[in-house]
Amino acid sequence: MEEDPRLNRKTIDARVKLLVSVLHSIPGVQTVSSCGGHKKPGNRLNPSPYGEFYVDFICRNYSSDTTIPLIQKAICPYKDKINDFSRWLEAEEMIQGKMKPGYTVWHLEGTEHPNIIAIAIYKELEKSNIDTNP
Repeated sequence: MEEDPRLNRKTIDARVKLLVSVLHSIPGVQTVSSCGGHKKPGNRLNPSPYGEFYVDFICRNYSSDTTIPLIQKAICPYKDKINDFSRWLEAEEMIQGKMKPGYTVWHLEGTEHPNIIAIAIYKELEKSNIDTNP
């Protein structure tokens, strides 16, 4: 499991970098916003409190039939540490006209360390027949 070289290291919090990279490896998925949690949020846009994280991602509708159930299965053992995993309709409305038709926006938020979630998703990807892109 290697970090996606396309990711900008300076703009992704270290705590969520592995999760973002794993999500990026799924065909039809692209992350759009994330936060690893901060004790002092400063002037960050949409910061998570310390000990929490979130990742927002866009998923092509045709890949949602396999991708979303795979992520749900992977995070199920950690459901007490996942605050939210849902389609983010408000974001879709906000970016209407800026996003290509046929995509949905998803929000994953939790209190468990995001690396545990990333590894769980990665293991589900390995078991599936989904080809990942490095």
